[in-house]
Amino acid sequence: MWRQVIPGLESVTLYEATIHLVFRKGFGAKPTESEAETLARQKAQLAIGDTLIVEDSASILICARRPVFWGGRTWRANVGGVATTATTNSALPGLLRRSHRALATAFASPMTPGDHAKAATPATQRERRLLAIGLLAPDIQRAILEGRAPAGLTIASLTDCYLPVAWAEQRKALGFIR
Repeated sequence: MWRQVIPGLESVTLYEATIHLVFRKGFGAKPTESEAETLARQKAQLAIGDTLIVEDSASILICARRPVFWGGRTWRANVGGVATTATTNSALPGLLRRSHRALATAFASPMTPGDHAKAATPATQRERRLLAIGLLAPDIQRAILEGRAPAGLTIASLTDCYLPVAWAEQRKALGFIR
């Protein structure tokens, strides 16, 4: 079966509770079917709890199954014959909470703009990076809190990298969009 699926597969993203498979638009269509007929046939074949979303350029299959995890927080996937390993990090929500506390302490929280006049520049690069984590796009923060962050996103990857200011660039840099 996978030999038939791999040619149309554009990407696979493993989240803590779901697997997202992105296929080329029109993949799996029979020559005599309309797009609506193909979509209806594909939806009828879904497992209970799975969802198929059709966008302009691709079809996204959201599988309600958990990825296979071995050895604590390590997952393995075999996509296109290539085995990969990454680690999910359950400490990310704690890092996000610490960042928001640091923003409030530094009078730089976006939740209290009236305090910004009292704000001071963070003394160290570590403090600046911690504050930047609290300024991530709201959907990224929500995904971290809900355990839906990309499996390879870790505390080290967040604190050791330059985080762009633009939310769209943050999504790209952290692997939330392809």
